[in-house]
Amino acid sequence: MENAGFKTQIKQPTEVQTKRIISKLVADKLRTSVFPSIFAEMTLEFKNVRLKNGSKDLPENERLQQDWYIEYYILEHDRWKRYKYRHDLNRVNKFKTYNEKLHYGNILLEIVEDLLSKGTPPHLIKTDTSLLNGVVKFTVTEKIPAYLAHKTSIGTRPKSISSYSSKLNFFELKFGQTPVSDLTSESIEKWLHQIAENKSWTNTTYNQTRIILYNFFEYLISFGNLENNPIQKVRTRKKVTSSEAHKPFSQELFKNILDYLDKNDETTALFARMIYHTCARPKEIRQLKVGNFDLDKKTLFIPETISKNKRASYLLLNDDIINHLKKHGIKDEPKTKFIFAARGKLFGDSQIGENTIYERFISALKNLKLDNSGYTLYSVKHTSNIIRYQNGWTVAQIMKANRHASITETENYLRRLGEFIEMNQSIPNL
Repeated sequence: MENAGFKTQIKQPTEVQTKRIISKLVADKLRTSVFPSIFAEMTLEFKNVRLKNGSKDLPENERLQQDWYIEYYILEHDRWKRYKYRHDLNRVNKFKTYNEKLHYGNILLEIVEDLLSKGTPPHLIKTDTSLLNGVVKFTVTEKIPAYLAHKTSIGTRPKSISSYSSKLNFFELKFGQTPVSDLTSESIEKWLHQIAENKSWTNTTYNQTRIILYNFFEYLISFGNLENNPIQKVRTRKKVTSSEAHKPFSQELFKNILDYLDKNDETTALFARMIYHTCARPKEIRQLKVGNFDLDKKTLFIPETISKNKRASYLLLNDDIINHLKKHGIKDEPKTKFIFAARGKLFGDSQIGENTIYERFISALKNLKLDNSGYTLYSVKHTSNIIRYQNGWTVAQIMKANRHASITETENYLRRLGEFIEMNQSIPNL
C-alpha cells in the first residue's frame, strides 16, 4: 500500500516474552539491532506516530496539566485505527515543569516507534513501569533548577536557597552530566571528602552539605525520577559540640595569626581586627561603608538596615583600630565605598562575598596547622570577650558591647573562660 507507513510481522507476545522485550529495550537504550524474532505471523502496518502534548494555544504551565499521549495508527481490516498510548505521562506530581514532561514524552515516543518498527504494538504490552522508567535518565544539571524552584515556591528563606544553590553548584561541577540514577553512595562520599578537604570545610559544613544532597534526592524520588536515595549510605562526620565550636585563641596565638595575615592577607587581617575591637557581626562588617566611620568622634554607626537585631547603634572605636584604618587610607576614600570590597580588596563599589573572609581565614588557620582544632572566624569574637573580662569588664558591660539581648547570650561567649584562669587562690579557713 503506497504511503501507508511501515510493514513488519506481529503476534501478541506472552507475559514472559513481554518482560524479555522490555528488558532488552531498556538495556540497549532503544538502539538495539538484535530483537527477539517472536513476531512472525501477521503483517503490521503503522503510520503517524507522534507526541500529543496539549494545546499549543495555551501557556506551558497549563499544557503541563493536560492529557498527553503518544498517538499512532495501525491498519486493521483495511482501516486505519487510531491508538493512544499514555504509559504514566499524566501521573499526578510526576513532572514539576513542562520541559520535564516533554523530555519524558519524547523518550516515550522513541520507545513506541522502536516497538512498532519491530512488530510490537505498545497497547498489547502490559508495561513493567519500573523497567520503562529506567530508560528516562535525567542528569544532575537538568534536575537542580527544578529543585531550587520547588524550594523557592514553598517559601524557603532566600539565605537557605543561597546555601542550597552554592552546595549544589559544587555538586554539579563534579556530576553535572551524570544521570541521577547512575550516582552511587561511594562516588558521592568520596567527592564529599575531597571537596571538604579542598575547601577547608568544618565537619558541620560537611554534614550540612550531606543533608542538602539528601533532600535533593528525596525530591527526585517523590517525582518518580529515582527509586533509592544514595545519600542514605553516606556517613556523617562527628559533630562539633557547643563546647568545641569557635574555640577562643590565647592572646599569644591570636597575635601570631594577625602577624601571618598582615604579611599574607591584609584584607582578612583588618576584618579580624574589626571583629576583635568592635564585636560587630561579620555580616554587619561586610556591609560597612566609609561613611559609617567617624574617626574624629571615634565611633562606628551600624544602621538598622544591616544590624542583626534591626536596631541602629553606635560602637566605640579605640586608637588601635583607628590607626589600622588610617594606615589603609580610609580618609582618602569616598563615603560611599564599601570597606571590604569584591574580590577580597579594600574599598570598592560592591561589597565582599558572603563567605570570602571566612574561607580565607580558615585557609590561614590551615597554613598555620591550626585547622580541625575548633578554631573559626567566630573564635575572634570569643577571644575578644574573654580578654575584656580578664581586663576588668563586667558581664553587663560585655553584654552592651556585643548588643546582646540577654546575659545568657553573653555568658555563652564566656563559657571557655576557665581555660584561661589559673586556680591559685587558697580556700578560706572555717
